[in-house]
Amino acid sequence: MENIIFDLDGTLWDTTEAVTTAWNKTIKKFNLAKKFERQEIVSLMGKTSSELMTYLQNSRQIEDENFLKSCQNQEIEVLKQSGGRLYPKTLQTLKYLSVKKHNLYIISNCQENYIDIFLDFHNCRHLFCGYDCADSRFKNKEDCLSELIKIQKINKFFYVGDSESDHIACKNLGGSFIFANYGFGISKSFDFFIQNITDLKSLF
Repeated sequence: MENIIFDLDGTLWDTTEAVTTAWNKTIKKFNLAKKFERQEIVSLMGKTSSELMTYLQNSRQIEDENFLKSCQNQEIEVLKQSGGRLYPKTLQTLKYLSVKKHNLYIISNCQENYIDIFLDFHNCRHLFCGYDCADSRFKNKEDCLSELIKIQKINKFFYVGDSESDHIACKNLGGSFIFANYGFGISKSFDFFIQNITDLKSLF
Protein backbone atom coordinates (compact mmCIF):
# COMPACT_ATOMS: atom_id res chain seq x y z
CA MET A 1 0.00 0.00 0.00
CA GLU A 2 1.26 3.46 -0.90
CA ASN A 3 0.69 6.58 1.18
CA ILE A 4 -0.48 9.33 -1.15
CA ILE A 5 -0.84 12.82 0.29
CA PHE A 6 -2.67 15.46 -1.74
CA ASP A 7 -2.57 19.20 -1.85
CA LEU A 8 -6.10 20.57 -2.34
CA ASP A 9 -6.31 23.79 -4.37
CA GLY A 10 -4.92 23.31 -7.86
CA THR A 11 -4.63 19.57 -7.32
CA LEU A 12 -8.09 18.20 -6.49
CA TRP A 13 -10.34 21.20 -7.14
CA ASP A 14 -10.50 24.82 -8.33
CA THR A 15 -12.39 27.28 -6.10
CA THR A 16 -11.11 30.50 -7.67
CA GLU A 17 -14.52 31.63 -8.94
CA ALA A 18 -16.15 31.10 -5.53
CA VAL A 19 -13.23 32.73 -3.71
CA THR A 20 -13.31 35.73 -6.06
CA THR A 21 -17.01 36.16 -5.33
CA ALA A 22 -16.37 35.88 -1.59
CA TRP A 23 -13.52 38.38 -1.53
CA ASN A 24 -15.48 40.90 -3.59
CA LYS A 25 -18.36 40.66 -1.15
CA THR A 26 -15.87 41.61 1.54
CA ILE A 27 -14.57 44.48 -0.61
CA LYS A 28 -18.12 45.84 -0.67
CA LYS A 29 -18.57 45.28 3.07
CA PHE A 30 -15.39 47.28 3.86
CA ASN A 31 -16.31 50.00 1.31
CA LEU A 32 -13.16 49.48 -0.73
CA ALA A 33 -13.06 50.43 -4.38
CA LYS A 34 -10.88 48.00 -6.34
CA LYS A 35 -12.41 44.58 -6.88
CA PHE A 36 -10.45 41.35 -7.12
CA GLU A 37 -10.14 39.71 -10.53
CA ARG A 38 -10.06 35.93 -10.79
CA GLN A 39 -6.48 35.93 -12.10
CA GLU A 40 -5.32 37.81 -9.01
CA ILE A 41 -7.02 35.20 -6.81
CA VAL A 42 -5.31 32.43 -8.82
CA SER A 43 -1.93 33.94 -7.91
CA LEU A 44 -2.87 33.80 -4.21
CA MET A 45 -4.03 30.19 -4.07
CA GLY A 46 -1.97 28.00 -1.75
CA LYS A 47 -0.64 30.84 0.38
CA THR A 48 -0.90 30.86 4.17
CA SER A 49 -2.83 33.57 6.01
CA SER A 50 0.41 35.36 6.93
CA GLU A 51 1.49 35.34 3.28
CA LEU A 52 -1.92 36.61 2.19
CA MET A 53 -1.77 39.41 4.75
CA THR A 54 1.67 40.44 3.50
CA TYR A 55 0.29 40.56 -0.04
CA LEU A 56 -2.68 42.70 0.98
CA GLN A 57 -0.43 45.13 2.82
CA ASN A 58 2.10 45.46 0.01
CA SER A 59 -0.16 45.33 -3.05
CA ARG A 60 -3.38 46.90 -1.81
CA GLN A 61 -2.29 48.81 1.28
CA ILE A 62 -4.86 46.93 3.38
CA GLU A 63 -3.56 46.80 6.95
CA ASP A 64 -6.71 45.57 8.72
CA GLU A 65 -6.36 41.87 9.54
CA ASN A 66 -10.13 41.72 9.98
CA PHE A 67 -10.41 42.18 6.23
CA LEU A 68 -8.63 38.88 5.55
CA LYS A 69 -10.59 37.10 8.28
CA SER A 70 -13.81 38.39 6.76
CA CYS A 71 -12.70 37.20 3.30
CA GLN A 72 -11.96 33.73 4.63
CA ASN A 73 -15.24 33.52 6.55
CA GLN A 74 -17.08 34.59 3.42
CA GLU A 75 -15.23 31.92 1.43
CA ILE A 76 -16.62 29.25 3.73
CA GLU A 77 -20.17 30.55 3.34
CA VAL A 78 -19.96 30.73 -0.46
CA LEU A 79 -18.33 27.30 -0.75
CA LYS A 80 -20.99 25.71 1.46
CA GLN A 81 -23.49 26.74 -1.18
CA SER A 82 -21.56 26.20 -4.41
CA GLY A 83 -18.61 23.95 -3.60
CA GLY A 84 -15.59 24.07 -5.87
CA ARG A 85 -15.01 22.76 -9.38
CA LEU A 86 -13.44 19.31 -9.27
CA TYR A 87 -10.82 18.58 -11.90
CA PRO A 88 -12.11 16.03 -14.44
CA LYS A 89 -12.48 12.51 -13.04
CA THR A 90 -11.08 13.45 -9.64
CA LEU A 91 -13.59 11.39 -7.67
CA GLN A 92 -13.22 8.39 -9.96
CA THR A 93 -9.44 8.50 -9.53
CA LEU A 94 -9.64 8.84 -5.74
CA LYS A 95 -12.07 5.93 -5.56
CA TYR A 96 -9.78 3.83 -7.75
CA LEU A 97 -6.79 4.51 -5.50
CA SER A 98 -8.82 3.86 -2.36
CA VAL A 99 -10.20 0.56 -3.69
CA LYS A 100 -6.62 -0.46 -4.47
CA LYS A 101 -6.01 -0.04 -0.72
CA HIS A 102 -3.74 2.99 -0.98
CA ASN A 103 -3.84 5.34 2.01
CA LEU A 104 -5.02 8.80 0.95
CA TYR A 105 -4.51 12.06 2.88
CA ILE A 106 -4.90 15.81 2.34
CA ILE A 107 -2.53 18.53 3.58
CA SER A 108 -3.29 22.10 2.56
CA ASN A 109 -2.35 25.67 3.52
CA CYS A 110 -6.04 26.55 3.77
CA GLN A 111 -8.01 27.78 6.78
CA GLU A 112 -10.00 25.55 9.14
CA ASN A 113 -13.25 24.00 7.78
CA TYR A 114 -12.10 24.46 4.17
CA ILE A 115 -11.11 20.80 3.70
CA ASP A 116 -14.29 19.69 5.46
CA ILE A 117 -16.35 21.50 2.82
CA PHE A 118 -14.47 19.66 0.08
CA LEU A 119 -15.00 16.29 1.77
CA ASP A 120 -18.67 16.82 2.56
CA PHE A 121 -19.79 18.70 -0.55
CA HIS A 122 -18.36 16.00 -2.81
CA ASN A 123 -19.19 13.12 -0.44
CA CYS A 124 -15.66 11.71 -0.35
CA ARG A 125 -14.70 11.84 3.33
CA HIS A 126 -14.66 8.03 3.48
CA LEU A 127 -11.88 7.87 0.87
CA PHE A 128 -9.30 9.56 3.11
CA CYS A 129 -7.40 8.28 6.13
CA GLY A 130 -6.62 11.74 7.46
CA TYR A 131 -6.20 15.43 6.66
CA ASP A 132 -5.06 18.72 8.15
CA CYS A 133 -4.56 22.36 7.23
CA ALA A 134 -1.45 24.39 7.89
CA ASP A 135 -3.37 27.49 8.89
CA SER A 136 -5.02 25.79 11.85
CA ARG A 137 -2.01 25.19 14.12
CA PHE A 138 1.15 25.29 12.03
CA LYS A 139 3.48 27.88 10.54
CA ASN A 140 3.56 26.26 7.12
CA LYS A 141 2.74 23.19 5.08
CA GLU A 142 5.98 21.41 5.94
CA ASP A 143 5.22 21.52 9.68
CA CYS A 144 1.68 20.31 9.01
CA LEU A 145 2.91 17.51 6.78
CA SER A 146 5.49 16.49 9.38
CA GLU A 147 2.80 16.20 12.04
CA LEU A 148 0.62 14.02 9.81
CA ILE A 149 3.56 11.71 9.08
CA LYS A 150 4.25 11.39 12.79
CA ILE A 151 0.63 10.74 13.82
CA GLN A 152 -0.09 8.27 11.00
CA LYS A 153 3.32 6.56 11.37
CA ILE A 154 4.09 7.05 7.69
CA ASN A 155 7.52 5.86 6.54
CA LYS A 156 7.27 6.36 2.80
CA PHE A 157 4.95 8.74 0.98
CA PHE A 158 4.14 10.49 -2.27
CA TYR A 159 2.94 14.09 -2.25
CA VAL A 160 0.79 15.34 -5.12
CA GLY A 161 0.88 19.12 -5.51
CA ASP A 162 1.09 21.98 -7.96
CA SER A 163 3.75 24.34 -6.58
CA GLU A 164 7.41 24.68 -5.71
CA SER A 165 6.51 25.08 -2.02
CA ASP A 166 4.76 21.68 -2.21
CA HIS A 167 7.91 20.21 -3.71
CA ILE A 168 10.19 21.70 -1.04
CA ALA A 169 7.97 20.53 1.85
CA CYS A 170 7.79 17.03 0.38
CA LYS A 171 11.52 16.65 -0.29
CA ASN A 172 12.54 18.08 3.09
CA LEU A 173 10.58 15.26 4.69
CA GLY A 174 11.92 12.53 2.42
CA GLY A 175 8.89 12.05 0.18
CA SER A 176 8.53 11.60 -3.57
CA PHE A 177 6.94 14.60 -5.27
CA ILE A 178 4.32 14.25 -8.00
CA PHE A 179 3.85 17.55 -9.84
CA ALA A 180 0.29 18.30 -10.96
CA ASN A 181 1.04 20.29 -14.10
CA TYR A 182 -2.63 21.25 -14.59
CA GLY A 183 -2.76 23.31 -11.35
CA PHE A 184 -2.03 26.93 -10.48
CA GLY A 185 1.71 26.92 -9.86
CA ILE A 186 5.05 25.70 -11.14
CA SER A 187 7.79 23.48 -9.75
CA LYS A 188 11.47 23.51 -10.64
CA SER A 189 11.85 19.77 -10.19
CA PHE A 190 9.82 16.67 -9.39
CA ASP A 191 10.01 12.90 -9.21
CA PHE A 192 6.90 12.30 -11.30
CA PHE A 193 4.80 14.48 -13.56
CA ILE A 194 1.06 14.26 -14.30
CA GLN A 195 -0.93 16.16 -16.92
CA ASN A 196 -4.24 15.28 -15.28
CA ILE A 197 -5.25 13.49 -12.11
CA THR A 198 -6.20 10.29 -13.95
CA ASP A 199 -2.49 9.75 -14.67
CA LEU A 200 -2.23 8.55 -11.08
CA LYS A 201 -4.05 5.38 -12.07
CA SER A 202 -1.18 4.24 -14.27
CA LEU A 203 1.46 5.58 -11.87
CA PHE A 204 0.11 3.46 -9.01
